[in-house]
Amino acid sequence: MALAGGTIYFQRSKNLQKQNRIIAQEKQLAEYNLSVQQLKTLQAQMNPHFIFNCFNTIDSYILQNKKMEATQLVHAFSKLTRRVLEHTARNEISLEEEMETLEAYLTTELLRHPDTFGWTIQLPPELKTINSHPYSCNLLLKMQ
Repeated sequence: MALAGGTIYFQRSKNLQKQNRIIAQEKQLAEYNLSVQQLKTLQAQMNPHFIFNCFNTIDSYILQNKKMEATQLVHAFSKLTRRVLEHTARNEISLEEEMETLEAYLTTELLRHPDTFGWTIQLPPELKTINSHPYSCNLLLKMQ
């Protein structure tokens, strides 16, 4: 009887260890997939073409001796880049943070293409703390 109980206990313990290994592997896979998705999000947000164009515009401003414009664009681009990097590591951000990122993006674009467009962002105070996925509003902006 004791032998049967010991065998059952041993088998059950072995099954639990196997289940724990499977759960740990699934967790690692989920973390890997999240990392891949975050990288894809970052790449989609800050694609190389956009970065290249920003640097070319800065270079052009410097060559034209437009130091103020070059400096403004460097600051706007660095602010946008910092926000994108910060948001990529998160699953959710507040709508207020999303609007600030959109503002940084639009400022960068306007500095690259002066006098081509304008914008107004109005977010009611009661919506500022609502969370959304990073860049969800940016998708709407690009569709316009």
